[in-house]
Order: sequence, then structure tokens, then C-alpha cells
Amino acid sequence: MQKITLSQLNQCTKNLQLRVLSINSCLYQAYVLVDDFECVLLDEKQRSIKAASVGLLVEKLKGIPFSKATMVHSSAYDEMIGLTEGEKVKALEVPMDWAGLCNIHGR
Repeated sequence: MQKITLSQLNQCTKNLQLRVLSINSCLYQAYVLVDDFECVLLDEKQRSIKAASVGLLVEKLKGIPFSKATMVHSSAYDEMIGLTEGEKVKALEVPMDWAGLCNIHGR
């Protein structure tokens, strides 16, 4: 998977879409679609951008002009419903009101 840092993202003039992966109830990781290429978002120390809440993620990504934002949640319980390794439930991806969230958090 491609990688992009916050400073590179701030200088990017391409169409940017945010995908927030809900890892569990208290961990969210940021991915960015740059002209439809998915990139993991890194800080300047090459660590992936993660946060314990969406509000904290907003604080880390303030000022970046995303054209769209979505929350992605994958089921961790495929085996509990009898699916094999080759069978997976498609991830649930729902739209987020990123501009609204930024306004709530003063950005």
C-alpha cells in the first residue's frame, strides 16, 4: 500500500477523500484516497495516523480539504457465523459529515 505524510497531503492539489477505519470501539486509523489510490496516512515520524476517537482524529487532520469522508467498519465475527477464511462479509462504509465534525471541534 502506498504511504503519504501529513506534510505531503497539505501540499497535495489532487482530489482527497478520507477513509477512517474503525478498528475497535476506541481506535480509528486514517487512510486517504488520492485520485482513487488508497494511501495510509503517516505523521512526520512515519507512524500511521490513529486516534482514540473521531474527535481526536479531527484535531490531527485539521485544515485538510477532504472532498468526502467515510467510516469503514469490518466485521471481526465472520468465523462466528460459519464463514470460512475465503468468505468475508463486505465492510460497512458509511458517509461522515467531515465539515460538520470540524465545526464541532472548532476547525
